[in-house]
Amino acid sequence: MKIAALIGYCCLAVICLGCASQSNIQNVQPALLKKVSPEVTAEIQVLVSEALGGVKVTLGSEVFVEKSLLVVERNRQHMALIGRDMAKPIKFQLLTDGRKCWLARLSSDEMWELSVPCELAVDEDT
Repeated sequence: MKIAALIGYCCLAVICLGCASQSNIQNVQPALLKKVSPEVTAEIQVLVSEALGGVKVTLGSEVFVEKSLLVVERNRQHMALIGRDMAKPIKFQLLTDGRKCWLARLSSDEMWELSVPCELAVDEDT
């Protein structure tokens, strides 16, 4: 009986912590990078690759500089074989809560914290 109660309390604690962490990132807004460097681009590239299940991605050096949105296309070789790719592109957005920077996958609402400096995107057409 004590083990079942302990497991129940642990599950409740995990649920409460999950809700608390979600509330911390609810007030996010589109963001742009404050400064771009090869290290910043590499961090974003690794995170996008991991978010896509380890698929190799190539990002330009100006990613998230002018727009907070990143659109990742599917494999072009596959598209050439069948003549057309009907799958939707995968969209990511750079967001900030004023303190931290987040990368969000828009189709799934997944979010990952980044250690890169970013700022609120002002008057952006995304």
